[in-house]
Amino acid sequence: MKERGPSQLALALYRRELFPWALAGCTLGLVEGATAAVLVKRNFTGLVPPEAVNLAVAFVSGSPALANMTSFLWANLAHGREKVRLLVWLLAVFGVVVGVIGLSPRASSGLVLTLLSVLAARVIWAGVLTVRAAVWSANYPRAVLARTTGRIVVATSLGMAVTAALAGLVLQTRPQHASLLYVVAGIAGLLAAWLCRRIRVRQSFRLRQAEGVDGGTEVFSLRILREILRTDPEYRQFMTWLALYGAGNLMITGQLVILFTDHLHLPAAQQVGMLTILPLLCVPLFTPVWARLFDSGHVIEFRARQCW
Repeated sequence: MKERGPSQLALALYRRELFPWALAGCTLGLVEGATAAVLVKRNFTGLVPPEAVNLAVAFVSGSPALANMTSFLWANLAHGREKVRLLVWLLAVFGVVVGVIGLSPRASSGLVLTLLSVLAARVIWAGVLTVRAAVWSANYPRAVLARTTGRIVVATSLGMAVTAALAGLVLQTRPQHASLLYVVAGIAGLLAAWLCRRIRVRQSFRLRQAEGVDGGTEVFSLRILREILRTDPEYRQFMTWLALYGAGNLMITGQLVILFTDHLHLPAAQQVGMLTILPLLCVPLFTPVWARLFDSGHVIEFRARQCW
């Protein structure tokens, strides 16, 4: 039986999204956990106490996961609203916040501003991901959803890899110009927001109308989460093991940045290459495999194979 591909409409919608998300990846690359951790370690070592720097490294390397906990707030905010307009605003604010990081002074106050800005940027990006998921669910059929959106994720990852490579090179050769990277990345985020205005949502009126039926209700909250975990023991067990699985990933990056800098004295470019660029280059290589596996079966089977 011939494998069913995306429709012409889905392909047209996909082409409109590809470049803006690649451009947004260039902005995201500077607040990605490992790259941001290396930048913080290099920029503030010797200016503030080493314990504070190492704690900041751990904080920024874990900020993506911390920010993802706000997704339920974004889901409530997006419910019943026009998705593309909200997406454009979120990307614009994301670009501004990333650009502000480049204006942080190289002092204790600058470290605090950097930490708050990185966390704010990641919280906003969590909102971008939440709203984008709703757009993708409306635009692409379930049978090709993972493969189609996987290509967009690959483009975003390549943008992040390019930015990370540039950051590593600047940190090693012109560290005094590292702050300019954030300003340029912020401009890229604003341009991505401008281009995202061309994105369309299939049957957006019907989607808003359907959401408007229960628009006054709470879409998701910590209370609802607790209730789900209390009443569904199998799901509770599934999420417990996923949390344990993810905890190990969260522990490793901050430790490696400190180890590579303080003990192995590796150059910044080599650190960024090992901790950011190499993992990101694995995305275009292996995402098609994972996407086909996701499209072909249940999410539980997919997660089980992924965890192994």
